[in-house]
Amino acid sequence: MEHLWLYILLIVIVIYLFFSFIVYLRIFRIDRSKKYKVVNQDDPFFQESYAWFQKVPKEQISIKSYDNVRLNGVFIPSIDETSTNMAIVVHGYKAFSEDMIIIAKLYSDLGFKVMLIDLRAHGASEGKLSSFGYYEKFDIKKWIQYSLRTYGSTDRILLHGVSMGAASIIQASGLNLPSNVRYIVADSGYSSLIKMLRNITTPKSLIIFFPGVSLITYIAHRFFIESIHPLKQIKKSKIPIMIIHGEDDEVVPFSMGKSLYDNSKSPYKEFYPVKDCLHGVGYIKDKEGIDFKLRQVLPNFFIIKKTFLKPKK
Repeated sequence: MEHLWLYILLIVIVIYLFFSFIVYLRIFRIDRSKKYKVVNQDDPFFQESYAWFQKVPKEQISIKSYDNVRLNGVFIPSIDETSTNMAIVVHGYKAFSEDMIIIAKLYSDLGFKVMLIDLRAHGASEGKLSSFGYYEKFDIKKWIQYSLRTYGSTDRILLHGVSMGAASIIQASGLNLPSNVRYIVADSGYSSLIKMLRNITTPKSLIIFFPGVSLITYIAHRFFIESIHPLKQIKKSKIPIMIIHGEDDEVVPFSMGKSLYDNSKSPYKEFYPVKDCLHGVGYIKDKEGIDFKLRQVLPNFFIIKKTFLKPKK
């Protein structure tokens, strides 16, 4: 009888781990046979920036990550040949660099050099695993080092990310980044991956498999889900930051954005709420307001010519 219970327990554990593995694949593994994108460049809102991107001078760039994953991106030189400003722009989950073209144009119009990067397992970069910022934070640090080595060792750097991109740059800010990093714009970033997953997982019964998923990620990739925690990292950083968050965000609750702001140790921080706004679309909802705010704030940290600060008609 005792052996029977052991067999039953073993079968239950195997079944639990099997379904945990299915959930793990659903969350962390990216199907590279699919071409993910979140922006329709034919939409009138994006047409102008996409047309700009087709014509603007640019070059393909590439680095190797600390764990030997090939990462790719696009570099756009500044319209001001004397510029010492660089914006590194980071997309979200199951998106890719070109989804951030409209943000690249925002900074290019301000005279910045721009790097549009593809996170690991996205776009033109290699890899099949998205770690939601755990490994990506180190990738971002390497992109920063590449930028300083290639385009100017004294450049002032801005990091702008949306959703997972925002969470990744916040996690990177907790590392020992070069002092060249002067400002962060984090749009719709989560404060805790596990809490965000609990919020969006359907059916909710799948949450019971999260401990199993976390065990799998640790065995396979050396991290627990719980260790992906931007809130802990933002407490380590004093880099000036602007947090943008939609008040009706259905993926990353508005309270997460507010919590990131409240726990930031930066002596200069801004919180920009966007009314009637869902996840990751704050710039679509309030482009004029965000553009105005950035034109107000950025001259405090970057040398920007007055001609670039005038709103484009």
